[in-house]
Amino acid sequence: MQGAIERWSTWLIKHHLTLPWGRDWPSLLPTQYQLHDCVPSRTAWCYGTPGIARTLWLAGQALGREDVCIVAREALAAVLRRPARQRNIDDPQICHGMAGLLLICLRFAYDDAQACSPWLQEALPLLMADVFSRWKEKKAQMEPGFLTGAVGGALTLIAALTSQEATWDQVLLLS
Repeated sequence: MQGAIERWSTWLIKHHLTLPWGRDWPSLLPTQYQLHDCVPSRTAWCYGTPGIARTLWLAGQALGREDVCIVAREALAAVLRRPARQRNIDDPQICHGMAGLLLICLRFAYDDAQACSPWLQEALPLLMADVFSRWKEKKAQMEPGFLTGAVGGALTLIAALTSQEATWDQVLLLS
């Protein structure tokens, strides 16, 4: 198992893009590609740099590899430096939305005191406000579901407003 974790985390780190805001990953990697030709992905939980950052963090923890954890922190910091209009996430839900980004940031803040640095402390209230305003604005149009609906966004806001660790995010493989 550790061999597979090592191999995939190395592969992920190798295939990143370097963009003005920092480390990012493309939406897809065609079989014949040049990384500089790839388009950056959304900054979403389901696919994109936040999900990869969390994956690398968990891989680094499992392997006892601080260097992999450092890449994960740098990737999350790059997500938060990325201009909001270029994040390509406009909805409040977890999947494809702002709640997914907030949830990953909360998980980093909870799990890693070093990752809970000034840049993350500054970002959390802004992300919470963004999720809340989008959720309030769109809740009447949203499905009642967990991943792409109002429930996931509401659960994320509740998690952000309490100091108690949210355990329901295990279903998303975030913890």
